[in-house]
Amino acid sequence: MPHSPRSGAAVVVILDTSVVPDEERSERVRVAMAETSASSVALLGGGHPVSARLDVWQLGGSYLFRAATSPVRMSRSEKQARRDPVPLLALAVQERGEGLHRQFAPLDRVHPGMLMGMDMTEPFEFSWSGQGASRALMMPLDQLDVPAGLLRRALPQLARSPLYDLVTSHIVELFDAADALTAHPSAARVADSSVDLARALIASLSPDASARRDAAAQTLWVRIREYVRQNLRDPGLDATAVAAAHNISLRKLYNVCAALDISLEQMIIRRRLEGVRAELALPAARDRSIESIARAWGFRNVSHFTRRFGQEFGLSPREWRTLRTPAPKQRPDTPAR
Repeated sequence: MPHSPRSGAAVVVILDTSVVPDEERSERVRVAMAETSASSVALLGGGHPVSARLDVWQLGGSYLFRAATSPVRMSRSEKQARRDPVPLLALAVQERGEGLHRQFAPLDRVHPGMLMGMDMTEPFEFSWSGQGASRALMMPLDQLDVPAGLLRRALPQLARSPLYDLVTSHIVELFDAADALTAHPSAARVADSSVDLARALIASLSPDASARRDAAAQTLWVRIREYVRQNLRDPGLDATAVAAAHNISLRKLYNVCAALDISLEQMIIRRRLEGVRAELALPAARDRSIESIARAWGFRNVSHFTRRFGQEFGLSPREWRTLRTPAPKQRPDTPAR
């Protein structure tokens, strides 16, 4: 299990072999990988120098864990699983290299961009033969609260779930924003939403149709909110698009929002405004026009955007940009001779 970072901390580097003497690297990598995966570890070599970078971020009661290493094989036997159970579910997206994974099913190849799941209380095998990297969301099984039998059935067939792409994108985006997100007050809420999505992913593969319907109903708002977040930049994102994406009627969508006292339209506008505001504060975006940034965040009407930005933040977009990214100092003119 990854070492717990301090609450409010950003990344905790468990191991970075770039600062470890060559003669110590093999042992340090074996020990660190064994501790973080609760497994036996073998370094496969294959002409690759030994290297590893292991990072962990705390996200509420869950963790984000990234491993980038030279060729390695991890295996957890039945004896190890009984002796040292680790009550976590890992949902991992392969970032680089081809992984080989075995748990509850024959050996499976995991290509970059693919999602796999691993029950850390059970035996498993995982390896890659070249330079590889993986990013895993690790969550407590007691929070997930799904039957062990369903978990065993679902994990080998995650790609069949209608939520596969949504959950995969969610994990990738968690890592893209990990440093800022894990230090933000909303980290615990995001962690809870992530567990809800994982629960819905597993439940969507239940053989029981009523269980699938119940899980879909219980997580509908979580899925809607995640869909909105992932599609904010699409100018066509509106209630009709959201309802169609979730195979529900507009009336059903509005009833869900009303029960939570939420205006979907206003939520979309507010989140787009927050996205524009954050981008306007970036020095790297200074050469882009305010209009182009607003349009990139889904605003079709620039006048409407400008008015809403001022209402939301008390400053015009131009005033906000000037405040956050002062113009670079001009070199004084060379005095005339």
